[in-house]
Amino acid sequence: MSKSAAGKVARLNDLQKPGLKISMAAEKVPVGAYTREMLKKASVELGERWRTHVTANTVSLESNVSAVFSRVEMDEVDAGLVYRTDAIRAKTSVMREIPKQWNVRAFYYVAVPKDSENALTGQKLVKFVLDKRGQEILAKHGFKPPK
Repeated sequence: MSKSAAGKVARLNDLQKPGLKISMAAEKVPVGAYTREMLKKASVELGERWRTHVTANTVSLESNVSAVFSRVEMDEVDAGLVYRTDAIRAKTSVMREIPKQWNVRAFYYVAVPKDSENALTGQKLVKFVLDKRGQEILAKHGFKPPK
């Protein structure tokens, strides 16, 4: 969220406050689908009315996560729902984590297709992603270790 809104939004519940301006990705964008799944999970506890207010506070539906992040960074909105990996690179905004019970995790897979013309290069990439140096780079950018 923008630094100017940091005092207004301490918890996820605060996203329903009247007058708050929220940006999120469109529903067909992966982060937009994850956002709606999270809102649905949170509304079980916070209430359907909460979700209705959050939706009413949404002033922009962006075509990608970078656009949501940029709107927050430029202080055009009070809050935006983005991936943690985007939020950790914030320069002018403040990150608030989604509580674990409501969070929706994105999973990324790495593999080499059986019929790949570049199987050796693909195997090297997979090995690099999974080795210590690759994991250090991914962790630096907010990614969790593989399972």
